[in-house]
Amino acid sequence: MEDGVAFGEDELQKLLVSNIAEMNMNNGSRAAQPRSIGHSILALFAGFVAVVVLSVATDLGLHVGAYIVARLAPFRTREHALIGGDIRTVVSITGAAATGNRVLGPHWYPVALALPSA
Repeated sequence: MEDGVAFGEDELQKLLVSNIAEMNMNNGSRAAQPRSIGHSILALFAGFVAVVVLSVATDLGLHVGAYIVARLAPFRTREHALIGGDIRTVVSITGAAATGNRVLGPHWYPVALALPSA
């Protein structure tokens, strides 16, 4: 694009390589800092807790959405909730297919997002 927002694949590759080189240069200054097993354990534990909390929150959100669909449905509430789930699955798969050839991250990630809806 003319405004310089969109990058081509070559520009993204150069940016990635320069960022990796900068990270490697900065790692040398961290070697002088004392290492703490306690901080490492805390970092791992915090990451694990974040994944669990976000996973449970997502699952709860999907259940709440199905509950709302069923509660507002005038009849055949279970069928409405199942159709809502089918629509979410189609939208997730469409999103995975639309982002499949883009440089937006690993290719497995949008597929992993679509699978729980199925």
